[in-house]
Amino acid sequence: RVLAGPSGTAALIDGRALFLIAQGMAQTLVVFAVAWATYARQWPGALWAWGAMTVALAAASAGLTLLVACSCRSARQAQTAANALILVAAAVGGSMVPRYLMPPWLQAVGWASPNAWVIEGYSRALGPDPQRLFSVLPAIVLLGVGAAGWVVARRRAAGWETE
Repeated sequence: RVLAGPSGTAALIDGRALFLIAQGMAQTLVVFAVAWATYARQWPGALWAWGAMTVALAAASAGLTLLVACSCRSARQAQTAANALILVAAAVGGSMVPRYLMPPWLQAVGWASPNAWVIEGYSRALGPDPQRLFSVLPAIVLLGVGAAGWVVARRRAAGWETE
């Protein structure tokens, strides 16, 4: 059906990416709003640092999601691959165990996970001694990961038009 339409796969991938970015930003807003309301914390002083990390997180999630989806032949295969990749990224990136408790070699490997960059970026932006300017590097890395995933997914999907 996509190939029969006038736009092709590029519009499909771009539309899905924009939807996933908006959805990721909305989910992040809900999570932080509930946390701030539950723990009676004040809103951060610089919302731009939180906003930059939220956009970067959503973009990286969308790009990686599209990359996995376009690299698999079926929905079941994509779901299985995504589950495995998410668990490994979470474990190595510090979402399950704080990275400072890991051996030094595993801490270094953890930087290959987007989870480590998200945790680091939000910690710098919203920590007790905010280093908001330094939260720019994690945001840039995450935006790069998201853009790379988006571009590769678009190219893989474009290959479907010639098959």
